[in-house]
Amino acid sequence: MTQHLLGSLSIALFTACFALQLRAFISRSPVARNKLLVLAIAATVLQDVTVWKILFQPAGVDLGLISILALVASITTTFIVVSALRFPIANLLLIACPLAVGTLTAATFANSTVDLHTDLSAGLIAHLIGSIAAYCLLAMAAAQSAALWLQERFIREKRSIALIRFLPPLITMERLLFVMLWLGTGVLTIAILSGFLFLDNMFDQRVVHHTILTSIAWLAYVTLLIGRHVLGWRSTTAIVWSLSAFGLLVVGYLGSKFVIEVLLA
Repeated sequence: MTQHLLGSLSIALFTACFALQLRAFISRSPVARNKLLVLAIAATVLQDVTVWKILFQPAGVDLGLISILALVASITTTFIVVSALRFPIANLLLIACPLAVGTLTAATFANSTVDLHTDLSAGLIAHLIGSIAAYCLLAMAAAQSAALWLQERFIREKRSIALIRFLPPLITMERLLFVMLWLGTGVLTIAILSGFLFLDNMFDQRVVHHTILTSIAWLAYVTLLIGRHVLGWRSTTAIVWSLSAFGLLVVGYLGSKFVIEVLLA
Protein backbone atom coordinates (compact mmCIF):
# COMPACT_ATOMS: atom_id res chain seq x y z
CA MET A 1 0.00 0.00 0.00
CA THR A 2 1.34 3.44 -0.91
CA GLN A 3 2.03 6.25 1.52
CA HIS A 4 -0.84 8.33 0.05
CA LEU A 5 -3.36 5.52 0.41
CA LEU A 6 -2.32 4.75 3.98
CA GLY A 7 -2.47 8.41 4.88
CA SER A 8 -5.88 8.88 3.28
CA LEU A 9 -7.34 5.89 5.13
CA SER A 10 -5.93 7.15 8.43
CA ILE A 11 -7.33 10.65 7.84
CA ALA A 12 -10.77 9.22 7.02
CA LEU A 13 -10.80 7.06 10.15
CA PHE A 14 -9.65 9.91 12.40
CA THR A 15 -12.40 12.10 10.92
CA ALA A 16 -15.02 9.42 11.64
CA CYS A 17 -13.64 8.99 15.15
CA PHE A 18 -13.81 12.74 15.77
CA ALA A 19 -17.38 12.96 14.44
CA LEU A 20 -18.52 10.10 16.65
CA GLN A 21 -16.95 11.60 19.76
CA LEU A 22 -18.16 15.15 18.98
CA ARG A 23 -21.75 14.00 18.47
CA ALA A 24 -21.73 12.18 21.80
CA PHE A 25 -20.16 15.15 23.58
CA ILE A 26 -22.64 17.70 22.17
CA SER A 27 -25.67 15.52 22.88
CA ARG A 28 -24.27 14.62 26.32
CA SER A 29 -24.88 10.97 25.57
CA PRO A 30 -22.51 8.05 26.19
CA VAL A 31 -20.16 7.37 23.31
CA ALA A 32 -20.10 3.92 21.71
CA ARG A 33 -16.76 3.13 23.37
CA ASN A 34 -15.93 -0.11 21.54
CA LYS A 35 -16.72 1.41 18.15
CA LEU A 36 -14.74 4.54 19.01
CA LEU A 37 -11.68 2.59 20.12
CA VAL A 38 -11.74 0.32 17.06
CA LEU A 39 -11.77 3.39 14.79
CA ALA A 40 -9.08 5.13 16.85
CA ILE A 41 -6.77 2.11 16.97
CA ALA A 42 -7.06 1.47 13.23
CA ALA A 43 -6.48 5.17 12.45
CA THR A 44 -3.47 5.35 14.76
CA VAL A 45 -1.80 2.22 13.36
CA LEU A 46 -2.18 3.57 9.82
CA GLN A 47 -0.90 6.96 10.98
CA ASP A 48 2.19 5.45 12.59
CA VAL A 49 3.02 3.41 9.48
CA THR A 50 2.51 6.44 7.22
CA VAL A 51 4.71 8.69 9.35
CA TRP A 52 7.41 6.00 9.41
CA LYS A 53 7.34 5.86 5.61
CA ILE A 54 7.51 9.66 5.41
CA LEU A 55 10.49 9.86 7.74
CA PHE A 56 12.50 6.93 6.41
CA GLN A 57 12.52 7.07 2.62
CA PRO A 58 14.73 5.02 0.27
CA ALA A 59 16.72 8.15 -0.60
CA GLY A 60 17.32 9.23 3.00
CA VAL A 61 15.75 10.50 6.22
CA ASP A 62 13.27 13.40 6.11
CA LEU A 63 13.74 15.60 9.21
CA GLY A 64 11.83 18.60 7.88
CA LEU A 65 9.43 20.59 10.05
CA ILE A 66 6.27 19.04 8.59
CA SER A 67 7.60 15.50 9.03
CA ILE A 68 8.64 16.20 12.63
CA LEU A 69 5.21 17.69 13.42
CA ALA A 70 3.61 14.56 11.96
CA LEU A 71 5.86 12.45 14.21
CA VAL A 72 4.86 14.51 17.27
CA ALA A 73 1.17 14.07 16.41
CA SER A 74 1.74 10.35 15.90
CA ILE A 75 3.35 9.97 19.34
CA THR A 76 0.58 12.03 20.94
CA THR A 77 -2.33 10.14 19.41
CA THR A 78 -0.70 6.77 20.02
CA PHE A 79 -0.27 7.58 23.70
CA ILE A 80 -3.86 8.82 24.05
CA VAL A 81 -5.38 5.84 22.24
CA VAL A 82 -3.34 3.29 24.21
CA SER A 83 -4.16 5.09 27.47
CA ALA A 84 -7.86 5.17 26.55
CA LEU A 85 -7.87 1.37 26.72
CA ARG A 86 -7.37 1.72 30.48
CA PHE A 87 -8.42 5.23 31.48
CA PRO A 88 -11.70 7.08 30.72
CA ILE A 89 -10.06 9.73 28.54
CA ALA A 90 -11.95 9.32 25.27
CA ASN A 91 -12.79 13.06 25.29
CA LEU A 92 -9.13 13.82 24.59
CA LEU A 93 -9.67 12.41 21.11
CA LEU A 94 -11.53 15.65 20.37
CA ILE A 95 -8.09 17.28 20.51
CA ALA A 96 -5.96 14.43 19.17
CA CYS A 97 -7.99 13.67 16.04
CA PRO A 98 -7.84 17.18 14.47
CA LEU A 99 -4.13 17.33 15.34
CA ALA A 100 -3.56 14.02 13.59
CA VAL A 101 -5.63 14.94 10.54
CA GLY A 102 -3.92 18.31 10.07
CA THR A 103 -0.32 17.13 10.40
CA LEU A 104 -0.88 13.90 8.46
CA THR A 105 -2.57 15.74 5.59
CA ALA A 106 0.33 18.16 5.32
CA ALA A 107 3.01 15.47 5.60
CA THR A 108 1.31 13.09 3.17
CA PHE A 109 0.22 15.41 0.37
CA ALA A 110 2.51 18.45 0.56
CA ASN A 111 5.38 18.47 -1.92
CA SER A 112 8.36 18.46 0.42
CA THR A 113 11.41 20.48 -0.65
CA VAL A 114 13.51 19.40 2.33
CA ASP A 115 16.89 17.85 1.59
CA LEU A 116 16.97 14.27 2.81
CA HIS A 117 19.74 13.26 5.22
CA THR A 118 21.85 10.43 3.89
CA ASP A 119 24.85 10.59 6.25
CA LEU A 120 23.20 9.88 9.61
CA SER A 121 24.18 6.76 11.51
CA ALA A 122 21.54 4.48 13.01
CA GLY A 123 22.64 5.54 16.50
CA LEU A 124 22.29 9.24 15.73
CA ILE A 125 18.87 8.71 14.16
CA ALA A 126 17.78 6.80 17.27
CA HIS A 127 19.04 9.69 19.43
CA LEU A 128 17.12 12.28 17.38
CA ILE A 129 13.86 10.30 17.35
CA GLY A 130 14.23 9.52 21.05
CA SER A 131 14.80 13.18 21.88
CA ILE A 132 11.71 14.20 19.92
CA ALA A 133 9.64 11.49 21.62
CA ALA A 134 10.88 12.57 25.07
CA TYR A 135 10.09 16.23 24.42
CA CYS A 136 6.65 15.27 23.11
CA LEU A 137 5.76 13.13 26.13
CA LEU A 138 7.06 15.70 28.60
CA ALA A 139 5.25 18.52 26.77
CA MET A 140 2.07 16.46 27.16
CA ALA A 141 2.88 16.09 30.86
CA ALA A 142 3.32 19.87 31.15
CA ALA A 143 -0.02 20.45 29.42
CA GLN A 144 -1.60 17.83 31.67
CA SER A 145 -0.16 19.62 34.72
CA ALA A 146 -1.69 22.91 33.59
CA ALA A 147 -5.05 21.24 32.93
CA LEU A 148 -4.95 19.54 36.34
CA TRP A 149 -4.23 22.87 38.03
CA LEU A 150 -7.15 24.53 36.23
CA GLN A 151 -9.46 21.63 37.01
CA GLU A 152 -8.64 21.73 40.73
CA ARG A 153 -9.09 25.49 40.81
CA PHE A 154 -12.42 25.44 38.96
CA ILE A 155 -13.77 22.68 41.18
CA ARG A 156 -12.84 24.64 44.29
CA GLU A 157 -14.49 27.77 42.88
CA LYS A 158 -17.46 25.78 41.51
CA ARG A 159 -17.32 27.22 38.01
CA SER A 160 -16.64 26.23 34.38
CA ILE A 161 -18.78 23.13 34.52
CA ALA A 162 -18.35 22.57 30.77
CA LEU A 163 -14.57 22.28 31.16
CA ILE A 164 -14.95 19.94 34.11
CA ARG A 165 -17.30 17.76 32.06
CA PHE A 166 -14.80 17.66 29.22
CA LEU A 167 -11.85 16.59 31.38
CA PRO A 168 -11.53 13.16 33.03
CA PRO A 169 -11.96 12.89 36.83
CA LEU A 170 -9.21 14.39 39.00
CA ILE A 171 -7.84 11.03 40.11
CA THR A 172 -7.61 9.92 36.47
CA MET A 173 -5.90 13.17 35.47
CA GLU A 174 -3.29 12.72 38.20
CA ARG A 175 -2.64 9.06 37.36
CA LEU A 176 -2.33 9.92 33.69
CA LEU A 177 0.11 12.73 34.51
CA PHE A 178 2.47 10.33 36.25
CA VAL A 179 2.21 7.80 33.42
CA MET A 180 3.37 10.58 31.08
CA LEU A 181 6.15 11.57 33.48
CA TRP A 182 7.45 8.01 33.88
CA LEU A 183 7.43 7.37 30.13
CA GLY A 184 8.84 10.79 29.26
CA THR A 185 11.63 10.58 31.83
CA GLY A 186 12.50 7.06 30.72
CA VAL A 187 12.74 8.10 27.06
CA LEU A 188 14.67 11.26 28.04
CA THR A 189 17.17 9.08 29.92
CA ILE A 190 17.72 6.95 26.83
CA ALA A 191 18.06 10.07 24.66
CA ILE A 192 20.68 11.60 26.96
CA LEU A 193 22.69 8.37 27.16
CA SER A 194 22.53 7.88 23.38
CA GLY A 195 23.70 11.48 22.94
CA PHE A 196 26.86 10.76 24.92
CA LEU A 197 27.37 7.59 22.90
CA PHE A 198 26.71 8.84 19.38
CA LEU A 199 27.40 12.60 19.38
CA ASP A 200 30.96 13.80 19.01
CA ASN A 201 30.98 16.19 21.98
CA MET A 202 27.96 16.89 24.20
CA PHE A 203 29.92 19.72 25.88
CA ASP A 204 30.85 21.54 22.70
CA GLN A 205 30.57 25.33 23.03
CA ARG A 206 27.50 25.32 20.76
CA VAL A 207 25.48 22.80 22.77
CA VAL A 208 26.91 22.91 26.30
CA HIS A 209 23.98 25.07 27.51
CA HIS A 210 21.53 22.53 26.11
CA THR A 211 23.38 19.61 27.70
CA ILE A 212 23.59 21.21 31.16
CA LEU A 213 19.97 22.45 31.27
CA THR A 214 18.66 19.15 29.93
CA SER A 215 20.61 17.29 32.60
CA ILE A 216 19.21 19.58 35.33
CA ALA A 217 15.71 19.04 33.95
CA TRP A 218 16.28 15.28 34.01
CA LEU A 219 17.35 15.51 37.66
CA ALA A 220 14.18 17.48 38.41
CA TYR A 221 12.00 14.82 36.78
CA VAL A 222 13.80 12.03 38.64
CA THR A 223 13.41 13.93 41.92
CA LEU A 224 9.69 14.32 41.26
CA LEU A 225 9.23 10.62 40.54
CA ILE A 226 11.22 9.63 43.64
CA GLY A 227 9.19 12.11 45.69
CA ARG A 228 6.01 10.58 44.34
CA HIS A 229 7.13 7.05 45.16
CA VAL A 230 8.74 7.72 48.55
CA LEU A 231 6.94 10.78 49.92
CA GLY A 232 3.62 10.50 48.10
CA TRP A 233 3.90 13.87 46.33
CA ARG A 234 0.65 14.74 44.57
CA SER A 235 -1.22 17.40 42.58
CA THR A 236 0.21 20.84 43.49
CA THR A 237 3.76 19.64 44.16
CA ALA A 238 3.76 17.49 41.02
CA ILE A 239 2.40 20.37 38.93
CA VAL A 240 5.14 22.79 40.10
CA TRP A 241 7.96 20.29 39.55
CA SER A 242 6.62 19.14 36.18
CA LEU A 243 6.20 22.66 34.77
CA SER A 244 9.56 23.81 36.17
CA ALA A 245 11.42 20.84 34.68
CA PHE A 246 9.80 21.31 31.28
CA GLY A 247 10.64 25.00 31.43
CA LEU A 248 14.31 24.04 31.78
CA LEU A 249 14.04 21.81 28.71
CA VAL A 250 12.52 24.63 26.67
CA VAL A 251 15.12 27.16 27.83
CA GLY A 252 17.88 24.65 27.06
CA TYR A 253 16.61 24.12 23.52
CA LEU A 254 15.99 27.81 22.79
CA GLY A 255 19.30 28.73 24.40
CA SER A 256 21.25 26.35 22.19
CA LYS A 257 19.42 27.68 19.10
CA PHE A 258 20.32 31.23 20.10
CA VAL A 259 23.98 30.37 20.63
CA ILE A 260 24.29 28.50 17.33
CA GLU A 261 22.23 30.85 15.12
CA VAL A 262 23.12 34.22 16.69
CA LEU A 263 26.25 34.21 18.85
CA LEU A 264 28.26 31.75 16.75
CA ALA A 265 26.78 32.66 13.35
